[in-house]
Amino acid sequence: MKFSIVLSLVALLPFVAALPPPIDASVPASPEALDALLQEATAGGESLLAGDTENELAGACRAVTLIYARGTGEAGNVGGQTGQALFTALRSRLGASAISIQGVNYSATVLGYLQGGDPAGSTTMTNLINQAASKCPSTKIVIGGYSQGAQVAHNAAARLSAATTARIVTAFGFGDPFYGRAYGSIPASRTLNICHTGDIICTGSGGSAEHGNYNRDAGAVTNFIAARV
Repeated sequence: MKFSIVLSLVALLPFVAALPPPIDASVPASPEALDALLQEATAGGESLLAGDTENELAGACRAVTLIYARGTGEAGNVGGQTGQALFTALRSRLGASAISIQGVNYSATVLGYLQGGDPAGSTTMTNLINQAASKCPSTKIVIGGYSQGAQVAHNAAARLSAATTARIVTAFGFGDPFYGRAYGSIPASRTLNICHTGDIICTGSGGSAEHGNYNRDAGAVTNFIAARV
């Protein structure tokens, strides 16, 4: 039994080694440590709130379309308080009829984080962005995510054509493991990455407490988006 566990951990080492760390980061390397850290960070109701799923891209086109990827271990396709606080603020500021919100359906496991953002989720987000651009030629596209969701947003942005990239008015991340990196070729003036001091996931030092309260930054991200739509 112990031998099989060791083999399983050894099999994950390439993913740990391949994980592009934040600048000057020292993120916990073992899957067990990461899982405990991320579960602790989301323990305060992060995954227990109602309204953890958004699929408005299937409806009528609106002035703004937000494609959002949740963090590791969160429920639904948009997760809990981080995304929900932002959506509430945006709907209040822009008007509920002015914005469509679409979550990214992906597994959001610790392994995906270790891989630098779930590969299948990254593809799904890329496809959703392209779908929004094709279906709604006048909509202004916003992309973003929380924790591993921000990794997925980075990966998707890097795969977009120049024409689709030009349609994106804002890219943002909360607690982004890729903090400090560009979102593909989206101009820096259109991007916002929020990383709390002491959040080990985006700074490489500290703990998990500061990784679980990005709901308090919903207003700042809303203001940033509103100024660009």
